[in-house]
Amino acid sequence: MSEEPTVRQIPLEHLEHFKNHPFEIYDEKRLADLAASIETNGVLTPIIVRPADQEGKYEILSGHNRVEASKIAGKTDIPSVVRDDLKDDNERAMLVVTLTNLQQRGFGELTHSQRAKVIKLTHDSLKRQGQRNDLINEAAALMDGKGLLSANLKRLTPRAAVAEQFGLTPNNIGYYLRLDKLIKRLIERLDGGEFELTVAEKLTYLSPEEQKLLEAAIKKTGAKITIGKAKGLVNAAKKPPLTAEAINDILLYRQVRKSNHRLSLDLMDSYFKGKEPNEVDDIVTKALEAYFQK
Repeated sequence: MSEEPTVRQIPLEHLEHFKNHPFEIYDEKRLADLAASIETNGVLTPIIVRPADQEGKYEILSGHNRVEASKIAGKTDIPSVVRDDLKDDNERAMLVVTLTNLQQRGFGELTHSQRAKVIKLTHDSLKRQGQRNDLINEAAALMDGKGLLSANLKRLTPRAAVAEQFGLTPNNIGYYLRLDKLIKRLIERLDGGEFELTVAEKLTYLSPEEQKLLEAAIKKTGAKITIGKAKGLVNAAKKPPLTAEAINDILLYRQVRKSNHRLSLDLMDSYFKGKEPNEVDDIVTKALEAYFQK
């Protein structure tokens, strides 16, 4: 945009959140702090909106937290830049949503699933636009001219460019680009810190049906998914079908393995089938104590 954007005061009641917004609203304390600042100083940076489908309404592209904090602060309207040109351009609108939110929050604040959305959107946009960064620069201008992407991206492939921008390796970019193949519950476990990104990437090679069976097994056994278990599951899936019983065997078999000694699957089936991991530990411990006492 060559011209300075026009700022308008728009009533808060005329605003609605962007559909499929990939970011969460700030937690209660952070939102309260922002509200206190707005109550004292007002909204310093205008939000960015586009006309909504309903006449007289606007969809928020950047500024969801400022809008919610303004409501808490008792404000009735908010300074806004209206992007009429983005009314029917969902792809470019999503790019503005993502990059402006990323600038305000910082990449390190995002969950793995949010990072994946940012990375995929930026990567795909660069790829489709032949690595043009005009829209990205435009978004930067709307955010007080602060840079959003490095200036030397044109010499790099999209994956390498995104890796350089976010301080990740190209391999990690590849991992994040695969996360849309993971079912929602496993994504939630990744965001909750139950396993690492490398584990999640391995699990994306399981079909959605196999992932659902895995989720059920994790819920039942409480087993932790290590990279070794993930590789074992993927290898087992190469010789379908990967059944619920096979998944359970892999999770529990590796769960009770000690040193270089392994319990056979027959032994697991004979004595520990249907047992929770903590129950298996208790049984083995008591049996060993009794054996050595004799």
